[in-house]
Amino acid sequence: MRKIALFGLTGFGNAALRALCKAHFTPIVVVTRREPNPHPYYEGIDLRAEAQSLGIPVLIGAQGEAYVETIKPDIVLVSTYHRILRKAIFAHAKYALNIHPSLLPTYRGASPVYWVLRNGQNKTGVTIHLLTESVDAGDIVLQREIAIAADETQGSLREKLAALAGELAVEVLYQITSGNLETYPQDAAHSTTYPRLDEQMREVDLSWSDEQLDRHVRALTPFPGALLHGKPFTQDS
Repeated sequence: MRKIALFGLTGFGNAALRALCKAHFTPIVVVTRREPNPHPYYEGIDLRAEAQSLGIPVLIGAQGEAYVETIKPDIVLVSTYHRILRKAIFAHAKYALNIHPSLLPTYRGASPVYWVLRNGQNKTGVTIHLLTESVDAGDIVLQREIAIAADETQGSLREKLAALAGELAVEVLYQITSGNLETYPQDAAHSTTYPRLDEQMREVDLSWSDEQLDRHVRALTPFPGALLHGKPFTQDS
């Protein structure tokens, strides 16, 4: 059995952990972070609690990163961690993989779920790619798309993408163990990158059309919420 180190946050991290354990690819350690805000925007079990209930050691932030660097796992798998890993952490791994919630090379960056909703996309998906020092730019290993419902919110879409991330995590581990892993480069000519969501971007512009306003509000539901002049905004306001 290969040694797997899983980096993740509550939400996508739980989905990957659950799927891996069910398929008997149990990680030897889970590394997570203390997030300042609610995450993952839908109801779920805290990743630390779930990993510990399975008897898997859990480490936080820099302590966990340093530990993984010393144990040199065969596989490093990142399932939303909100931090760029130093190359030394995964340099000795035979496979270092990142799970990204978009159809790369489109929607690279930190807030892809918000942006696909804000931009009115009708599909998105999950991509597993090789982890490199360049953010979201490594060769693609697996990719699968899902439709975006007309009434989709950030919370509902995140939950669907997390489930898909778990499925793909297992699929890529089966490919590795069978020696059938294949990769292909991203087409940089079609790449798009959007900025990390900040407080200013949450503000509503009352000159927007009803459709633009609806997309913006759903993209911020249930968290962190749209703002008007710095105060919570809803379409019923």
